[in-house]
Amino acid sequence: MALGPMSVADFHARFCELVGRLGGTPEFDCRPNEVPDPIPFQDDRQIRPYDAGAVTRFFRALVAIDGVFHRFRTGFTGKVSPVHLFWGSFDLAVTRFSGRPAPLHPGGVPGLPDEVTREAYSDEVSSAGSWPGGGSTDFAAFYSYAYPTPNGFADEQILPTGAYFDQKLGEYLLAYEVVRKSSNPEAALKSWYGPDNVGFAGSMASITCGLSPNITVLIASRAIQGVGAALLIPASLALLGATFDEHERNHAIGVWAGVGALTAAVGPVLGGWPLLAVNRTSAGQPLIVHALL
Repeated sequence: MALGPMSVADFHARFCELVGRLGGTPEFDCRPNEVPDPIPFQDDRQIRPYDAGAVTRFFRALVAIDGVFHRFRTGFTGKVSPVHLFWGSFDLAVTRFSGRPAPLHPGGVPGLPDEVTREAYSDEVSSAGSWPGGGSTDFAAFYSYAYPTPNGFADEQILPTGAYFDQKLGEYLLAYEVVRKSSNPEAALKSWYGPDNVGFAGSMASITCGLSPNITVLIASRAIQGVGAALLIPASLALLGATFDEHERNHAIGVWAGVGALTAAVGPVLGGWPLLAVNRTSAGQPLIVHALL
């Protein structure tokens, strides 16, 4: 379907016709969501401009942001939504769920039935996303909020410089321009959503194992290593699922499983050899290389 200046009604008619030609049944609520006094699509006949360059830039920004969001998503082993383009306010979002029920949401979102809002927030959530802006926020931004809002949530010290808590919205905001103009946009965005603590903690535990002065420190470090490994396995599988399409996913998982089995067999041998070679008598290992293996 060719895109260009047209009314919402014209686009709606062409879209429904296209879905029908493809064998689908285009039946849906034909009104915009989350806006006051919504006009049904078929009744909105004002001609709207179409800026192909702006659409392309927006698409490229979403693609770049999507990779960081997938990494953020796979760092959580509980229930988490896919990274998705939200149907209401056109934001790319990902939500984590605690598994605990939440207080009844008050509703009141413009253009959105209260029963929909209350179903969406029936459990405690922590949501993050990228938003083109709207209402009183006239700039594109990254956001982060929780429902219900925990005590002290607004007082957290966060990165990067330029991020702040918006009292009116009740959530943290980071202007897209702050990230775009930084020397390393990906690193800036990662600092906003938090470091890769699982990988870092596992690496530090491995180093501590190698340098442990006694059996107590060794056992404690090995326990942290085990927890890190347990978290990394489902996270890495989720990352494979998000990175490869259905045609490549099985091959990628096969390679992942084969390499994992090989390192599980070879790792202890390569790790134990330096210990025998240097004949250490302490509980720890002398080589950081050995510890990382």
